[in-house]
Amino acid sequence: MLSMAWEKWQYEYEQMKNEQFLLGGALNRLRNRKLSMAWEQWQFWYDDMMEQKHKLSIALGRMMHRKLAMGFLRWVEWYQDLKGEQYKLAGAIRRMMNRQLSMAWEQWQAWYADMMEQRRKLDQAMRRMMNRKLSMGF
Repeated sequence: MLSMAWEKWQYEYEQMKNEQFLLGGALNRLRNRKLSMAWEQWQFWYDDMMEQKHKLSIALGRMMHRKLAMGFLRWVEWYQDLKGEQYKLAGAIRRMMNRQLSMAWEQWQAWYADMMEQRRKLDQAMRRMMNRKLSMGF
C-alpha cells in the first residue's frame, strides 16, 4: 500500500514538474517577445545592409577597374557572336544534309512510281492480249 502511494506521488510530482516547465517556457516567450521582435528586426536590417554593401562593392570595383570590365564585356560579346555563328553554321549544315536526304527520298519515290506505272501498263497489255484472244473466241 505504501509503495502504491509512493508511485502515485512520484507520478503527480512528474506531472507538476512538466506543467511548470511548459508554463515557464510560455512566460519566457511572453517576457522576451519584445526582445525577440527587436532581434528579428536587427537581422532583417543587417541582411539589407550586407546586400547594399555587396552591390556597392561591385559598382566600385567596376568603376575602379573600368578598362578591365570593358574588356570583359567585349570578350563576352565576342563569345556570344561566335556561339551564334556556330549555331547558324550547324543549322546550315543540317539543312544541306537533310536536303541531300530529301533529294534521295524524292528520287526513290520517283523510281518507285515509275516502276508501278510500268507494272500497271504491263498488266493492262496482258489483259488486252488475254481479252483479245477471248473476244476472238466468241
